[in-house]
Amino acid sequence: MRFERSDEMPRGVDSVYDWIYQFTFSRPMKTPARDFSDAVLLAEILAQLVPAWVQLHNYPSTLRFQQKLSNWETLNRKVLTRLKCGISLKHQEDLANAVPGAVELLLIQVKRATANSPFLQAKHAKAEAVT
Repeated sequence: MRFERSDEMPRGVDSVYDWIYQFTFSRPMKTPARDFSDAVLLAEILAQLVPAWVQLHNYPSTLRFQQKLSNWETLNRKVLTRLKCGISLKHQEDLANAVPGAVELLLIQVKRATANSPFLQAKHAKAEAVT
């Protein structure tokens, strides 16, 4: 499945990229769809926003599809559902396969969820103030 900007992709993609570049990552980001495919970079973002919810050792960097899918399943079960951003197995597979547009849709959901959470508003405002 390909996510097209014109029909399914929300218009907030550029602001999401501005938002994610404010975080510190363990590796450089070149192509977001491929770089996020193993769930490690999103886990790193969430670890900076809600460190009590994310244990980075649960998300090993990998090139194997099955391990990528396992990382997404773990992140979905332990963190995304708590943020009310749970994703389907199909979306997890699209993320692991680096389908264009899949990660942007999830990042938009995560950004909105963290911005709307009273618990996380202070941390989100701090990240926004960096720019």
